Amino acid sequence: MKKFFYTMLCCAAVLVFGACNEEEETEVLTFKVPLSEYDAPKEGGIKVIGFSTATDWTAVVDYAVPTAEADEWLTITPQSGKAGHHYLTLDLLENGGYDDRVATITITSGSETKVLTVSQTTLPVQDFDSTVYNIGAEGGIVDIKFVTNRAYSVTIDTLYSEWLSVVTDKSSSLENYTVSIKVEPTPMLTSRSGFVQITEVDEEGNPADLSQLVEITQAGGEDVGYYIIDGLNSGCTVPSVVMDEAGNLDAFYLYTTGSQNGDVQTHVNAGAHQPWDLHDGPIAQHMVMTTAWSNLKLTNGAGCTWSNDTPTENGNGGIMTVKLYMWDTDYSTTIAGGAVYENTVEYNDNQNDIELIGSSKFAAGDYLVELSSDKVHSGVWYFPASANATVAGYDNYKNGGKTNDVAKWQFSYIGSSRGGISGAAYKTSKDGGKTWSDQKTIFSLNDDWVASYSPSDMVITKGSKYYYATFDKAGDQNICIARSEKPYGPYQMWNGTKEEWRSYTSTTVWKNTPAVSLVEHKGTIRVYYLQGYNLMTQTADASDDLWPMNMFSAQKCYTFDETLGSSLSIDAKYHEDRDEIVITYIQNNQMYTISASDGVSFSSKEPECVIEYMYPNAAKPRYVVSSDGTVKGNGQFLTYSQSKGMYIKVLE
Repeated sequence: MKKFFYTMLCCAAVLVFGACNEEEETEVLTFKVPLSEYDAPKEGGIKVIGFSTATDWTAVVDYAVPTAEADEWLTITPQSGKAGHHYLTLDLLENGGYDDRVATITITSGSETKVLTVSQTTLPVQDFDSTVYNIGAEGGIVDIKFVTNRAYSVTIDTLYSEWLSVVTDKSSSLENYTVSIKVEPTPMLTSRSGFVQITEVDEEGNPADLSQLVEITQAGGEDVGYYIIDGLNSGCTVPSVVMDEAGNLDAFYLYTTGSQNGDVQTHVNAGAHQPWDLHDGPIAQHMVMTTAWSNLKLTNGAGCTWSNDTPTENGNGGIMTVKLYMWDTDYSTTIAGGAVYENTVEYNDNQNDIELIGSSKFAAGDYLVELSSDKVHSGVWYFPASANATVAGYDNYKNGGKTNDVAKWQFSYIGSSRGGISGAAYKTSKDGGKTWSDQKTIFSLNDDWVASYSPSDMVITKGSKYYYATFDKAGDQNICIARSEKPYGPYQMWNGTKEEWRSYTSTTVWKNTPAVSLVEHKGTIRVYYLQGYNLMTQTADASDDLWPMNMFSAQKCYTFDETLGSSLSIDAKYHEDRDEIVITYIQNNQMYTISASDGVSFSSKEPECVIEYMYPNAAKPRYVVSSDGTVKGNGQFLTYSQSKGMYIKVLE
């Protein structure tokens, strides 16, 4: 019985194993490679791919770019096998270059092949020679040089498209590239910058990760012009310039001086002093006064030397003449120009303090004071050169020659509660504005000017006989007027209370206006000023000596756009070549004009932009008038203030 059961168990096992063998024999193998593309990382590494074949197979690697054996970067194992299920191992080296690389693995089984494409990218690269380029005002081609391993696009914002444009451009692979940008000539006076953006794009042309902004800076164009006052001078007003008959230019303006109180000695007490007899020759000092001053005297025992001549009413003493000059170039030129102040002083022998110029007030400026005497034994004490008593900034003279001998001078600076005192000054150019003389003070605006005025602007122009100066009395928009037959004075001010022109004490003629511009033409005085945004005009008979009192009533002749703002400033001149009164003003750093042949009908024409590009912060343009008070057709000049100083432009 046991034998029977053993026999049956063996038969069952045979049947089971037989069934298993029949299932293995019925499996049909096919040629399958489930992956056709593989994007390998830049770092390389191992990738295992499963596949099956029905017959024997082989695998071969081919590189898209022919590669030497030493440079092969993809290894596969195994490279052949029998039919069945298999695993193919891909071993990739790191891609240390700048180019993407591609290889194909071709698996052949019988008459069939399967291809697996392996791509290994690298990091995107954009490497620029420079990201900032400079070019001149004349424009030209800027070549932006770079390398990249990606496709890219070039864009220029519409802000710059009027003067920047792409000339040439290419696609990518890691190569040297040049994008050429055309830069148009500039009409601007200052430099300008534009930007070109070079951006990586994907296969669909969409922006990718890398982007570089390249700046192109173009220098400003040339402008024929010069600086009357160089640098940002908030303490100076815009110059009014008049050309004399010889073609020389005189630029008149106000400057604000500092405030300072106290006595100033221009010598150092040192060693033994000695007497100097003024009868033997004058003694003088050149003084640059930085603010208003007064009370010039000799002090500290500097009185006279001995004097045994005919006594004065005060006893034995001396007599000296004090002369004050505005400094001009050198000692002899200054003396030749004539004194602006003269005084005779009598004093006792060895008097301690001698008042040379008393309480009279003088504006800041460049002065020479000189002492002389026709009387023997009238003199001063001084320190000889060996005493080292000189003070920097004050030059001393004896007999017209420079010396280190120093008289004992002292003066007083005047303090001001007005935060600085405005002086009237001028500079001269004899070469068409290229170079200008040192600043010189219009001395005639002295004592009363210093005591009573702190103007914010001054406009000077020329009429048939007089130079006229209008000025804001105290920065309060109350305008006064002065006149002179000579450019540098003396100026007489209009004193309406007494109906006359006087050397001091003026009265307000126009109220509530920032400035007044005056034109004299064909026997008529024409005055222009602003009341808010309304251009007002008045006329008077130029032959009437009291014309400020006898002007016709004001009339409105134009209304400016309120968008011009509170800084609106106008200037009026008669242009001989056009036979018109021309009003100039600034809008958006451009100069505009309105004109009228009758001096009133300015609304009959649209404003004309006559200067399209000016320097930044341009303000208060003023045409230069000739010696007869008109603007000529040829050789015109224009002054205005701007960021870098007070500027005179030569007009074409």
